[in-house]
Amino acid sequence: MKKLILSTLFFVLLFSTAQAMAVKIDDEAQRQTQIEQYLKEFVGNSLFYYPNIRSALFNALAKLPDDVFATVTDRRHPLIFVISINSGIARFANATEFVTEKNDPPTFTEGFYLIILGDELNNTTDVEAIEGVILHEIAHDYLQHLRVDQPSCELEREANRLVKEWGYEEIFLKAKAQFGSKSKDDSPCYDSN
Repeated sequence: MKKLILSTLFFVLLFSTAQAMAVKIDDEAQRQTQIEQYLKEFVGNSLFYYPNIRSALFNALAKLPDDVFATVTDRRHPLIFVISINSGIARFANATEFVTEKNDPPTFTEGFYLIILGDELNNTTDVEAIEGVILHEIAHDYLQHLRVDQPSCELEREANRLVKEWGYEEIFLKAKAQFGSKSKDDSPCYDSN
């Protein structure tokens, strides 16, 4: 009798664990599908020429908490990414197009938030450092910082704190080490800490 109860309990635990894992895998697959659709709709075509930035953007979106992901991918006020090209002939002028298809839900009804990523980001081999930059900019959107009258260093610090609260302090530190201000001359928000 004890063996039957124990084996039944073991089977129930095993089945519950397998079911939970299947849900998590389905959630991850669903998130990946949503990210691919989002990138197709709201990311400039030039991003595809910068594989490190594209990987970092995909990874950063995959890591966002669900409520933040829902906010930044809301079609009524989407977050749009474009590349600022600072080298080659394209540094003088370039263009990108965002196309909505016939069956897409209405977009931009509440405006949009534009994040411009410098093409030099692609020169680093540490994709997580690029993710840290992207997560920081997403935090500004989530906190609605551009709707504030006066940008300030405190808003920069608030975005940094939010990235850490999301659980990505290590990624933030990589971004800070790679791209952060090195001296007071680099940034009005230089912080030696």
